[in-house]
Amino acid sequence: IVIINKIDLLNEKEKSKLHSETQIYNEIGYKILYISALNKIGTDDVIDIMKGKMSALIGHSGTGKSTLLNAIQPNLVLKTGEVGSKTKRGRHTTTSTQLYELDFGGYVIDTPGIREVGLWDVWQSELAQYFREMKPFVSKCRFYDCSHITEPECAIKKAVEQGKITKQRYDSYIKLRLGKARDDSE
Repeated sequence: IVIINKIDLLNEKEKSKLHSETQIYNEIGYKILYISALNKIGTDDVIDIMKGKMSALIGHSGTGKSTLLNAIQPNLVLKTGEVGSKTKRGRHTTTSTQLYELDFGGYVIDTPGIREVGLWDVWQSELAQYFREMKPFVSKCRFYDCSHITEPECAIKKAVEQGKITKQRYDSYIKLRLGKARDDSE
């Protein structure tokens, strides 16, 4: 589930652009919630999703994770930062990871903001398996050790050409494959 907070800071044109840019994730099965924790827009949907589950809020500093927790669990009264007028971002306020029990059932882990999301312990040869839209095509490549970049008769490249996998997601795969995943020779 991807939660996009602070939609109240966007004008209609920006909201439309955001919806267009995130539509590919909806199409491959990720649920996207557009919320404003501060104005309690969409927070009931967050409660419905988190009810009875163990959840974690992970995101960049200043994205409103603590504000969201305050909105869905008001008795927490977590420290939050004001949104800057120039940056339209909040301030880093959470300094350690905390587990909270939710009154409506379930638990949530509040994490400090992150600077970068990276891969950990993922082998280059396994990477395509982590892209849910690529997974069905991996075993259909001509070569069992296909990198899905340069080999002929690659089912993933063919799926991109046919529009079954978006170019944007394929480009993300290539970027990760060439730079972030663990080298299989390690």
